[in-house]
Amino acid sequence: EIEKLGVENQGYEKLRVENQGIEKIGVENQGIEKLVVENQGIEKLGVENQEIEKLGVENQEIEKLGVENQGIEKLGVENQEIEKLGVENQGIEKLGVENQEIEKLGVENQGIEKLGVENQGIEKLGVENQEIEKLGVENQEIEKLGVENQGIEKLGVENQGIEKLGVENQEIEKLGVENQEIEKLGVENQEIEKLGVENQGIEKLGVENQEIEKLGVENQEIEKLGVENQGIEKLGVENQEIEKLGVENQGIEKLGVENQEIEKLGVENQEIEKLGVENQEIEKLGVENQGIEKLGVENQEIEKLGVENQEIEKLGVENQGIEKLGIENQEIEKLGVENQGIGREKKTKHGEQVEIGKTSKTCKI
Repeated sequence: EIEKLGVENQGYEKLRVENQGIEKIGVENQGIEKLVVENQGIEKLGVENQEIEKLGVENQEIEKLGVENQGIEKLGVENQEIEKLGVENQGIEKLGVENQEIEKLGVENQGIEKLGVENQGIEKLGVENQEIEKLGVENQEIEKLGVENQGIEKLGVENQGIEKLGVENQEIEKLGVENQEIEKLGVENQEIEKLGVENQGIEKLGVENQEIEKLGVENQEIEKLGVENQGIEKLGVENQEIEKLGVENQGIEKLGVENQEIEKLGVENQEIEKLGVENQEIEKLGVENQGIEKLGVENQEIEKLGVENQEIEKLGVENQGIEKLGIENQEIEKLGVENQGIGREKKTKHGEQVEIGKTSKTCKI
């Protein structure tokens, strides 16, 4: 599968061949590449229970979710559901087969295309019982809803295409305000809900019975409630749940496996992260543009707290990247200010502090 979403030289590109994936996410020629091939860009190699989390405020991105030129991509299998509520320039992309459903509520200039028409198309290719519904406000689109040359192309149509290819019982719902996006890739009974205000995004990749909930105050949203450029990303397996309560610019991201739960209550730019497998919990609270990245194998956890322009999977300011490759029970913590990445120190399972690139007596980082 190859997917590309982007505007003005931005691309979210994904190719997967037998567990090999390349991902690129960027803004204005910024790119993060993930090649499950020899240590280039951001590389993730792992087996079982890999997780990535990101929580941030203001212009943070997940798999690239931002303000302008935002895209939503979804590929999945069986019983996937995405919900999003918003207002202007929102996009939902879903690819699936059998029993796919998309719902959107809005107001003006909305269109649904099964095979689209130049610069604003919804394209759907599928098999059996596919349904698309849209009711929205101002230039909203399903299987592509965006602003200014934003597009999700699987097999697309000039500058704004939506394509849906999928498998069994996929559903997408979106209602929202201005540049909100939802991305979901997964398998069986995944559900993402998002309600928000500006430039919010939810991304989910996972397997079976994943759920994200958020409740808050003042422009907060459920299944993602937030203000301005907030994103929720979830990748995981079986019965994951995330709860968040807060006030402004809060985000929760969860990716994991089996029975993970995150709760957050706070005011202004607070964040909690949880990454892990089987009841692992990570908490994070920070201010402005904080990110946490976790990639790995079996029970890896990364916690990061910082200020201003921190990035995950590449999030932030001009060509910054974070690369992590690891196996089994690796943990990285980083705290910093301005344009910091994760990957400074690591605690080994024996508690040693070692520098990235150095060899401890237990593992090579």
